[in-house]
Amino acid sequence: MLCNFPYPVEAIVFFTSACGYSFQSIQNQYVYMIVSKQHNYTEDNFINYCDKNNSETIEEEMVVNDASRWTMYSCLAFFVPCAVSSLIVTAWSDKIGRKSAISFPIFGTAIASAVQTMAIIYRLPLYWMIIVSFIYGASGSYVALLNIGTAYLSDITREEDRNRRFTILEVCASFGGGVVLIASGYWIDSQRFIPCSIFITGCAIVSIPFIPMMTSTEDDINSVLPYIDDSVNCNPDPRNESNPIYTTSQPQICRRIENNCNDSKELLHYKEITVSASKSLCSQIKVIRRIYTTEKIICYNIEDSACGTCIYKRRLWRLWFFVISYAWYTFVVNGGDAFRTLFLISYPICFTSDLIGLQTGIASGLVIICPLIIKFYESVLRLRTQSILLLTICTRLSSTLMMGFAKSPILVFSATGLGILSTFPDFIIRSQISKLVSSSEQGSALAII
Repeated sequence: MLCNFPYPVEAIVFFTSACGYSFQSIQNQYVYMIVSKQHNYTEDNFINYCDKNNSETIEEEMVVNDASRWTMYSCLAFFVPCAVSSLIVTAWSDKIGRKSAISFPIFGTAIASAVQTMAIIYRLPLYWMIIVSFIYGASGSYVALLNIGTAYLSDITREEDRNRRFTILEVCASFGGGVVLIASGYWIDSQRFIPCSIFITGCAIVSIPFIPMMTSTEDDINSVLPYIDDSVNCNPDPRNESNPIYTTSQPQICRRIENNCNDSKELLHYKEITVSASKSLCSQIKVIRRIYTTEKIICYNIEDSACGTCIYKRRLWRLWFFVISYAWYTFVVNGGDAFRTLFLISYPICFTSDLIGLQTGIASGLVIICPLIIKFYESVLRLRTQSILLLTICTRLSSTLMMGFAKSPILVFSATGLGILSTFPDFIIRSQISKLVSSSEQGSALAII
């Protein structure tokens, strides 16, 4: 039955990403078409983006400049509110619940796509594209969607299963977006923008019925609470079995739930009972600040040692390493993706809509082979997580530079192919951060990325 669907958050991410990925590509192409029409640049105002003589003209330079300016306005209208709202919504999900929080980016994506569709149908002024971008960014967009989805999976899965579920989540996002991008390219080429825009709006709406199917994590017996909350003051000697109670400045008592070993070779962790806190925005900001400024010592129980023997590792520098790596990676990705459509449309590439859809779809959909690449890095090259991240970020930078200097379709698709090796830092970073914080901190820790 549908109500027992085991992967609701993956379905939500698949359909919402199918809309989010495509409607931004449609927006960029539509802006270029309208600007071209205003300058009487193309014969049919739709397909022939480049001059017949296959050379850059004064008219094309004017079109590109105007289209770039509108794209810059749209990017500002998207990224500024997105940076704020994604942080707030993701952090707030720890208190209001993942179901309520994930509704914001879902409904925001559907509303933004619907408004853009109406703007295209009625040929509204281009400033409506800026309004659309603001609506999408203010809802948290795909950033909040993936962060909340990651926090939700952290709530309902055991640590040893998280990498697999995080990989599936990222594959659903990129594969859903990639398939629809390829299809939308050919669809735009044959029937223009309106039918495709209506379809992707429907994709976002389809994801809404999956929200009630998400598990209520507070009732889930499989929820793993692997780390001691920062609000709890541990006994100076936690290995002292005569004192198994952790004390806190509040009247609540957090008991040690699990302190015995099992037969597996995996790491064991102490569970916790989280202390309830205020749902106010101010309190959530304080939680985020505490996570990223307060050192935490994590206790690992190892099967090879006697039960209760711990190996302590500090987490603060690890958290900041992953945050800085993510910032570096997204700077390269977002900087290249923001103007990629204009670059592909303009001289000397001169892609039509079907080729734009094919290129962007391949770039997004190639993430499905990421598990094989990660397995190769870990098993054959024996690389650790930090080394894999640095390698993929450098590869992504190389791919972006190669794309920037491309003068032919062959080089464009070669750079796209090189991007295969750099499409998975997102879920690696989210997975590692998730393992460094307690269950009550998942949303707040992931909010900053």
